[in-house]
Amino acid sequence: MRPPSVRHVLLVRVVSVIVLFALFVLGREPAGYGQDSRSELIKRYVKELHDGSGQVRWNAVYALEELGAMEALPEIRALLSDPEVDVREQAIHALGGLGDRESIPRIRPLLDDKEEAVFIAATMTLGKLGDRESLPRIRGLLDHEYWPARLTAAFALGELGDKESLSRIRALLEDEEILIVGDVIHVLVKLDDRASIPRLRLLLDDPQLGMRAEAVRALGEFMDKESIPKMRALLKDEAMAVRTAAVESLGRLDDKVAIPEIRKLLKDGEWWVRSESACVLGKFRDKESVPVLKELLSDKEKHVRAWAAIALVELGETPSVPGEVLKDVGAIAGYLDKDKADRARAALRLLEERK
Repeated sequence: MRPPSVRHVLLVRVVSVIVLFALFVLGREPAGYGQDSRSELIKRYVKELHDGSGQVRWNAVYALEELGAMEALPEIRALLSDPEVDVREQAIHALGGLGDRESIPRIRPLLDDKEEAVFIAATMTLGKLGDRESLPRIRGLLDHEYWPARLTAAFALGELGDKESLSRIRALLEDEEILIVGDVIHVLVKLDDRASIPRLRLLLDDPQLGMRAEAVRALGEFMDKESIPKMRALLKDEAMAVRTAAVESLGRLDDKVAIPEIRKLLKDGEWWVRSESACVLGKFRDKESVPVLKELLSDKEKHVRAWAAIALVELGETPSVPGEVLKDVGAIAGYLDKDKADRARAALRLLEERK
């Protein structure tokens, strides 16, 4: 039987976390959860780590990680030998989330656990915790028959900055499981593997939209100017993700020749494209985009409204911006990358001063 996609696995995991924790909070402890102090909650969840129900133990581990309960580390470590696979897996993730390097010697043997969920969790966590002693074993997983194991190994090696594995990670671009390819690209960018650029250029013509989008974004991060002509053509790609990535990468590469085509995308049917186009045109100081940017202040999507306002400020305009748009700018600044967040906050300060 073909294994589920990594996105499916992750989605199921996320949904499980949300559902189980919601049931736990809303169903079992509705009155006290929001009222108890942090220390009281930690004591309660530590006690529940010894409950006879695996689901209760799982919930308790998750809650303790969310609370940042470093004082519960000894009890969580003990669950690395829990009889329930899901509990062992959650304990491994929690120890990684809490940054518990003392647990590394106990997690390493779990790389050989017979349960796929456990050894994959161990691989991810050892990478996150920076355990370079695990490098040989993790490298071996790049050839594992179970493709999520190969992908997780690549991620872990990326976290560990293992450039000695680059040729083997790069080989995963040709993996028989196509879902690996898009995610491996992120690892190659993280490791600054410029030798992968020729292969990435070929992926700009891949029939899979995900591959095209990831390749465009990666080549932009590699500042690959030879890909600019192809990126310009992808501004007309049928896929929203590809058009968005092309705008972003051309902005990163400072390709002002693309401005007329990017300007047209301010009226794209997809808000992601409109938002990124406004962002790039603001960076390029494109005065001709001002009329449309002003129209976008009333766009139905907050990201578009916010970037239209930011771009107009960067273009030296003093638009009358509704309070709702000011809130939009402040909201998106909280989760953008540093460069974009700095632009958003600078624009917000000026907008508030002018109001």
